[in-house]
Amino acid sequence: MYAIVKNQNGTFYTSPVFAYYCRITSTNEYQKYLDSIYNRFYVVLNQDKTRLIKQYVFDRSSQYLQPRIHIVEAQTDGWKVDADGHGCVAYLDTVDFFADPLEIEPTLLKKCIRIGKETQYKEYVDIETNEDIENFRYVSGGMHDAFIETAEQKDDTLYVLFDGSWGAKIEVWFIGDISYSIRARQAERSDPYWMASTFRRENGYFYLIDGADMEVDDISDDFCWFKAKNVRYRVLPK
Repeated sequence: MYAIVKNQNGTFYTSPVFAYYCRITSTNEYQKYLDSIYNRFYVVLNQDKTRLIKQYVFDRSSQYLQPRIHIVEAQTDGWKVDADGHGCVAYLDTVDFFADPLEIEPTLLKKCIRIGKETQYKEYVDIETNEDIENFRYVSGGMHDAFIETAEQKDDTLYVLFDGSWGAKIEVWFIGDISYSIRARQAERSDPYWMASTFRRENGYFYLIDGADMEVDDISDDFCWFKAKNVRYRVLPK
């Protein structure tokens, strides 16, 4: 797992993710709901890559739900996780991640720091596998509340800039034998915001469609959709 981590001053950095937990502390249903939102955190390296910190997904003091961390690679290979998907990399399974501050045995911390320094962030991602598709879904929040800010075609490449994608902008390039329709989400015609999305690979093409659980045969200009041989994207934190 890998993430873009936002600082309070608007800057950001990247880090491997070493754990993910959510602590539910109340039996009251409403408070449990709030806990499920505000008590979710990932364990990452600090910007200086010298220690592990807990990065909460949302800030309770903020007026809006703006994520403070974007998971750009969601795979948890080598983790120990429970039925809720909470857990950590296997070699940290004895750590109390609910403690403040975190106490990490020095040799284990050195291992995390080494991994952080050795792992390179891939800013531009070429979608090739189902894992790549899943990572795009994860970091974009399924495109919920996304809208098209810019769409420009040059030769056989379509550049699309999405805003509103889970607290980030996302640049997407559709490349090779492209076809698309964006009329259904043009602001002057209708609501420009996507509610959900389907991203799939079929018959040598990638399809990104404004609708949940869509089949290729269901595509029409009643939806916003894109089709291309190749897709590349980049996340722009806000």
